[in-house]
Amino acid sequence: MKRNFSDWLVKGGACTLAVLLWFHAVTEHTYQKEIDIRLQVDGIPADPSTEDLMVANILPGKVRVLVSGRGKDLLSLKGEDFFLRVQPRGATPGSVYSYRLSPDQVENLAPGADVQVRKIVEPREIEVEIDKRSERMVEVEAALSMEVAEAYRQVGRVRVEPSQVKVIGPSRRLQKIRTIRTDSLALREVHDDVDVQVGLRPPEGIRFEVNPPQVRVRIDVQELAENNIAEVPVQVHNAGGRSVQLEPARVRVRVRGGAGVVGHLKPEQIYLFVDYRDASSEYGLSIQARPDSLFEVIALEPSRVMVAGR
Repeated sequence: MKRNFSDWLVKGGACTLAVLLWFHAVTEHTYQKEIDIRLQVDGIPADPSTEDLMVANILPGKVRVLVSGRGKDLLSLKGEDFFLRVQPRGATPGSVYSYRLSPDQVENLAPGADVQVRKIVEPREIEVEIDKRSERMVEVEAALSMEVAEAYRQVGRVRVEPSQVKVIGPSRRLQKIRTIRTDSLALREVHDDVDVQVGLRPPEGIRFEVNPPQVRVRIDVQELAENNIAEVPVQVHNAGGRSVQLEPARVRVRVRGGAGVVGHLKPEQIYLFVDYRDASSEYGLSIQARPDSLFEVIALEPSRVMVAGR
């Protein structure tokens, strides 16, 4: 039994040695493979006599190249070990340059690896648009979809803080931007106040920087409630300068809205009015309520008033 075990050890060692020798021989051969490497486009060279220029368009972040080398070097190869550098020439705002990409533009960050770049697979050419760097303040628009829960309501408008952000980018494109939108935000069954940080979405295809990169979106959501408000004054429209007395001059109003709003509503905060041009009606003047985003008038008592002395 001992002799058999020893034989297996010898045979196993021989097999392992054979595999290692085969692997060494195989990895010494030269092979080719395609890899993705980083494309780096440098800034426009500074020149005190010219305007501050920038690359205006978005360029591909990667370039696919064909490399060759020994098998052992290719096995340990990483795409981040290489990058292809393009240095744009100085130009005037609005100019577009085409650059043919070539293997001699590739730089190796791992010089210990004996690997050569044979050719550029794709893209083989890029276009670089040059423009003047500019900045301006732009309004922020919340890309929001919200549904409040039953028996709740949104009170007031959506607040974005800050309401404007600084956008830095190519001058010609920047002049056409009126607003910048936030990332999409979808909220369902909302029954509490909303207070979230949301990223901003720069226009696609153009190189822009946004500062700050996020904004705060706030929405006041309150439980729905109703309240009776007494002694609400009624105004007279289209009286033509006449001094008109109404009877009654104040009425009782039932309002509906967020509990925090209607619970503290004052009579003077509700705007009711009548149109004097309807004064000939024997039924009196119909009271109307000016719409308000914070609450709604659902009932009036009385709903009509008379002109005193008629």
